[in-house]
Amino acid sequence: MKFVSPTPDATPPGPIVIRPQRRVLVRKIVGLGLLLAVFGVLPTVLSQLTREDASPRNYLPGFALLCGMMGLHLLFLSRALFVTLNRHAEIRVLETGLEIALDDQVRQVTWQQIRAIRFGDIHLVITTAEEKLEIPFIDQDDQRLLYRLHYRQTGLTPDSGRFLATSRPNR
Repeated sequence: MKFVSPTPDATPPGPIVIRPQRRVLVRKIVGLGLLLAVFGVLPTVLSQLTREDASPRNYLPGFALLCGMMGLHLLFLSRALFVTLNRHAEIRVLETGLEIALDDQVRQVTWQQIRAIRFGDIHLVITTAEEKLEIPFIDQDDQRLLYRLHYRQTGLTPDSGRFLATSRPNR
């Protein structure tokens, strides 16, 4: 029995569909929650070490209640932000370009119309000659895939608006 892995240049049988992912937003909110927890734990630990009459029963119940309330709030906040900000976005990768559904409007963008694809932590920005499209909560791997597909279709033809990594000058 012989197993054959697909070649990386093989195109999938149908269009690739990229949608916003909640985990992109959750990572940011978890980072914020960890920052708040660290700044809540740090004063508590320092108080325990510096005060002579420090007792965990004086501060631990209140601290646990506060952390629990903040955690529930962050969970609710992540869901609410994702539902309100994702703009019902969907990107379909076609052979000729992209079909971008955003705010219940569908835009057809060919590979040659795309002037720049800019990566972001929260937004992917696609700049065309007519408009600038900001698609929220696209995973970094999907952003790289779009950039590679655009690069493969258009080739190395840089202009002032296209994002390309520049080489460092020799010193």
